[in-house]
Amino acid sequence: MPFNRYCDYRLSFSAELNGPLYPNEVKYIGYGYGIGVRGTTVNEVPNTVTTQYDPPFGGLRIVPIPCCANQAGYNAVSFPGVTADRNHSWLLTVIGSKAYVSFDGKGFGTMTVGHYDEILIRVWNASVTVSNMKITAIRP
Repeated sequence: MPFNRYCDYRLSFSAELNGPLYPNEVKYIGYGYGIGVRGTTVNEVPNTVTTQYDPPFGGLRIVPIPCCANQAGYNAVSFPGVTADRNHSWLLTVIGSKAYVSFDGKGFGTMTVGHYDEILIRVWNASVTVSNMKITAIRP
């Protein structure tokens, strides 16, 4: 989803993960979704830093993609309720080169973001329902 003006903004939404689509493959590819801001796609390959909702690891993790989705060292931070079939609220506050992530009303972390203009949702071995998405400009 392109966001054509390079400005500071808040992105809020709810998301519910449904999956895994292929339960026998979870031990190989896992399942979940990731949210990235100020990213881009080139030949259908996403390029951004994401906060990943990762039920097999029981939490959230910040991962640059495409390089590091399966690399060691990007460990999940445990969060209660990170499972399939549960709705969660997200708030990403994007200011300059940083995105501050809040998950279910609790601060999670900070992502260093790129200079592109797309909001990306990456989903693997699952489906995700996103609702109540709102993008609000932050005035200086």
